[in-house]
Amino acid sequence: MEKEKRSLFQRFLLWREKNIKEKQFILILSFLVGIFTAITALILKMLIHWIQNFLTNNFNTTEANYLYLVYPVVGIFLAGLFVRYVVKDDISHGVTKILYAISRRQGRIKRHNTWSSVIASSITIGFGGSVGAEAPIVLTGSAIGSNLGSVFKMEHRTLMLLVGCGAAGAIAGIFKAPIAGLVFTLEVLMIDLTMTSLLPLLISAVTAATVSYITTGTEAMFKFHLDQAFEMERIPYVIMLGIFCGLVSLYFTRAMNSVEGLFGKLKGPYQKLALGGVMLSILIFLFPPLYGEGYDTIELLLNGTSNADWDTVMNNSFFYGHGNLLLLYLMLIILFKVFASSATNGGGGCGGIFAPSLYLGCIAGFVFAFFSNKFDFSYYLPEKNFALMGMAGVMSGVMHAPLTGVFLIAELTGGYDLFLPLMIVAASSYLTIIVLFLFLTCQSIQKRRWNVSKATISTGVFSTGFIAVAIVVAVFVNLVAGKVTDKSSWASIDMTASKLYSITDDTKKMLKKINDDVVIYVMAAKDGSDDTIKKTLKNYENSSKHISVEYKDTKLNPYFYADYTDSAPTSNSLIVVNKKTNKSKVVDYNNIYEADTSSYYTTGSTSYTGYDCEGQLDSAISYVLSDKNPVVYQITGHDEIGMGSKFSDAISKMNCDVEEIKLASMDSLSVDDCEMIMILGPTKDYSKDETQKVIDYLNAGGKAIIACEAYKSAQTDKPNFESILEAFGVKVVEGVIAENDTDFYSNQ
Repeated sequence: MEKEKRSLFQRFLLWREKNIKEKQFILILSFLVGIFTAITALILKMLIHWIQNFLTNNFNTTEANYLYLVYPVVGIFLAGLFVRYVVKDDISHGVTKILYAISRRQGRIKRHNTWSSVIASSITIGFGGSVGAEAPIVLTGSAIGSNLGSVFKMEHRTLMLLVGCGAAGAIAGIFKAPIAGLVFTLEVLMIDLTMTSLLPLLISAVTAATVSYITTGTEAMFKFHLDQAFEMERIPYVIMLGIFCGLVSLYFTRAMNSVEGLFGKLKGPYQKLALGGVMLSILIFLFPPLYGEGYDTIELLLNGTSNADWDTVMNNSFFYGHGNLLLLYLMLIILFKVFASSATNGGGGCGGIFAPSLYLGCIAGFVFAFFSNKFDFSYYLPEKNFALMGMAGVMSGVMHAPLTGVFLIAELTGGYDLFLPLMIVAASSYLTIIVLFLFLTCQSIQKRRWNVSKATISTGVFSTGFIAVAIVVAVFVNLVAGKVTDKSSWASIDMTASKLYSITDDTKKMLKKINDDVVIYVMAAKDGSDDTIKKTLKNYENSSKHISVEYKDTKLNPYFYADYTDSAPTSNSLIVVNKKTNKSKVVDYNNIYEADTSSYYTTGSTSYTGYDCEGQLDSAISYVLSDKNPVVYQITGHDEIGMGSKFSDAISKMNCDVEEIKLASMDSLSVDDCEMIMILGPTKDYSKDETQKVIDYLNAGGKAIIACEAYKSAQTDKPNFESILEAFGVKVVEGVIAENDTDFYSNQ
């Protein structure tokens, strides 16, 4: 029976050689590799999630969970037993093994690698190992490609190509990222880029991604919604983020090598288990986000919109409920993540550094933006955008693969709108790593060439000088960035003498404290709107993630205003709306510019003497965000002159609700009922009872604006009204006051 089976297979091989060309058969094999690797990736993800949910589903989010001290040790122990007694081979460092197979073994990978890494890594990560499943699945996919080629007696060049197909399919299948899978194979595994190799790689990647789409849906792995589009003025900060990610990458790789070197010095597996288990368990107990791959934390930081959302990252820990410690908490995670990952693999677990790189990058980017916003180092930097860019930066620095970092993050999140900043961050991080490695290599050469004392002195001086220069450069870049990006954009720096469309620091501070989303509707098409107002609004958008601007063409939307006001505002007017409460306020275009009409009747033109867009907008935003507006009583019933338009606009800008009252119909005036009272030029006298009510109100701490009529005549004697003023040391006298400065003339 055995011989019959062999002969059948051999007959198939002979038939294939005669009827199917080599290139065509490679395409068929690449298609099969894509299917098998995608299915394997799905199995691995399902196992990890099932184990993790089974173990942690009943954890209390409001307090520390002591099982975090147990699960990681159990996971490392079980994975170690499996590797030692079942596999009986080293299966760690998957990418390294693939590179070794390509360079030394002519593309041949052991058969057990088609399944061993899946089982070992699912146990390790499911029980809390702080590593990723991507490197194990890449090794598994490459092993599938290698062994499938070996079964069909393919030559070693084809085996190496199928190894690359397996890697491309693994990345595409587990991340739903076919382009990243292709680029990873070319950039990291360095498979030759020819049409002969490109098509099989592409088929495997697309096939694997398609299988994932069919089984798990077409949504990106991480849901990401771009709330604020990328602005060119943020480029200096994006470059700085790339440098920061490069430093984090260097720290991660160097620290991991050092810690794994420490584990390598331990002889027995149980010594490694003890050290790794203790390190990992304590770290996960103190920082639960270190449990497993950490993708829940990435999802949270990419989709959170407020401190209340981000604070949930501290659930299940002693830090729960201490939102003021969020920044410190995340910085400590950046510091200790490398120890958790190293302890997992060093203690006997199985996992890769893909997920830790993405995890660290997301937190690093978030911390960079959150720190800048918290301490007002720049105008607002969107935390979720920078978290996304940070993922590309650290991936680029750790894997030395900037293209993989860019395409992987774009496909992982659907964040194609941030493609340019992703490229900038990845390139900056990669260049930072290259420069630092050259510097460290020079140091190493110096140490070997000189004696110890001289090398120590030289290295110390060189290191100190390098650090000093780096600090000076960073400070200089930050200062330049602050100057350049504080305005609307590089192409529209505010060069006006009065800083016409810049906004003040007080406004920026006010905007940073906003928690509700506010939208500013401009009653004009964007192309035809007032250019100065447009630039001012851009500064508002850049200063807060909660401010957005939308342009409404009144020709296309003639009745858009009806939801917010009864009468149609003039063109270029603004409607400010609180999206949560739908409270709104109209800022009329005529109130934004201060007009001088004194020459209208002689010249037929009106000149504009002032620009108050910032003041009007601040007032409107404060109004729509406030729960209750101050009430001002305007006393009537004495034929008052009333307030002019200028005074009325000023009161409206203060967001005061004016209520007209008659003292005769009230028992008393209370300071609790209103912020102040207004007596505006009565032409008839008050009664004694009304007079006493006003005096009692003022004596109780009330505030008042009191105006007299413009001139006094025998018919307008008001002794009771004047007694109110005299009670507080003010006396009405006749006279004329002349204002010589025409800038203070009123045109009412």
